[in-house]
Amino acid sequence: MNLGPPLTLSATTTLADPGLDDLGLIQQAGRNFLVHRRPLPGELVQALEEAALGELRKVEFEVLDGAVDGAALVSELPEGPARDWVARDVERWGRRVAELTGVPRFHASFSQVIDDKCRKFHVDYVGLRLLVTYAGPGTEIAPDEIVNRTALDEPAHCYIEANEAILRDVSQVVHADVGDVVLLKGDRWPGNEGKAAVHRSPPVSERKLRRLVLTISSFGAGGRPW
Repeated sequence: MNLGPPLTLSATTTLADPGLDDLGLIQQAGRNFLVHRRPLPGELVQALEEAALGELRKVEFEVLDGAVDGAALVSELPEGPARDWVARDVERWGRRVAELTGVPRFHASFSQVIDDKCRKFHVDYVGLRLLVTYAGPGTEIAPDEIVNRTALDEPAHCYIEANEAILRDVSQVVHADVGDVVLLKGDRWPGNEGKAAVHRSPPVSERKLRRLVLTISSFGAGGRPW
């Protein structure tokens, strides 16, 4: 794919309401994450927050042709305009991941998050991961300049101590909001080994919060057996 001349943007830049074409910036060398800022339609916010209070099973499946069945993926949501809107949104981002990677095969999941199992900052061993939070706090991403990568794999008994060792300046962590589309290059993105985006799911259990999260993971042309 010909991306034209390189753009002079910081690898940590977040984009205010960009068009879909701007998501292609994730393909630039040296950039390992991108946040597509966009608010959810106001009339859907309350409906999705209420849906997050219920008990929703995780729905996940492998997509082979780049076309996510949005209705199936969000089938745990209550029937109504909010579910229909999210189903269309999910399909949109599935197509975009296939376009960005050139690989129509990926894993898609829609889940309710009520625990803190991913509260330590870490990297993903995927090619590209897309995340959208539809209710609750969004993903937190650490720009490269504040990351001590040697501390990422060091064992720690406490996630707080681990994060203190990983982050040089917690004030510089980027917080995605509800509705934002987050793209994360993983360790399997070509040429990105050892440089994957460092991120975490925000803690929710102590604050009694719940999240609704779309995750689309591409593992590259070789795929991954599920």
